Amino acid sequence: MSLYLSNQQQQPTMAKIKLGSNLADIRGKLNGHVFSKNRNGNYVKTKTNPINRNTSVQAAVRAFFSTLTKGWKALTDVQRGSWNTAVANFKKTNSLADEIILTGHQLYISLNRNIQSILGAVISTAPFPATVTPMLTASVDADVSDATQVLTYTPAVPATQTVIIYATRPMSAGKNSNSQDYKQIATIVAADVSPYDLTAEYEAVFGITWKTVGAKIFYKMKPVITLTGVPAIGFNFNTIVVA
Repeated sequence: MSLYLSNQQQQPTMAKIKLGSNLADIRGKLNGHVFSKNRNGNYVKTKTNPINRNTSVQAAVRAFFSTLTKGWKALTDVQRGSWNTAVANFKKTNSLADEIILTGHQLYISLNRNIQSILGAVISTAPFPATVTPMLTASVDADVSDATQVLTYTPAVPATQTVIIYATRPMSAGKNSNSQDYKQIATIVAADVSPYDLTAEYEAVFGITWKTVGAKIFYKMKPVITLTGVPAIGFNFNTIVVA
């Protein structure tokens, strides 16, 4: 069950609730509170409003979504129909671990956003499902002594795929997980052989302050089919900066 604000005309989802014999689970935002879950169980906290610094990166992301929204409106009825029909083939899992089916518009945005991230050409017709080769192993050697971040991974990137690499700023070594601070730093293709030096790409986004022994950096690698944006499940890992 989803809760909505009664005075909202479009009724955006504010919180997701799963009912058991009583209340089994709740996620999302409602009346100034945020409901979530960690390894210790469910929790609720007061919602805070982040500062919008209106950075160039934020502006670029907004421009991407604006382009895709206009693109959806410009599709023909046949093209939109292909996306509406394809949604059953691209099911997702929400924060309550329930299977959900996107709308055609959401699927169009989702796949084309992946394509935008790798600087590809936006597609107008929904693709067929396809198997995407996932990452099996990945690690980064972040070394202060030679001032490099070197990524080692398997398997090699297939010719039909691109891997989007995300990372976080340096954090406390005591932090166990991260889901909010990822930024895209690089993309790799078949020609980029492991081990791969990520230093320049990382520093272009986060600067050189990562060179602190003991800091922890989180990474995520998301393989996608280059022409269609169809993704595999992301591979998440982290590293501790060493001397």
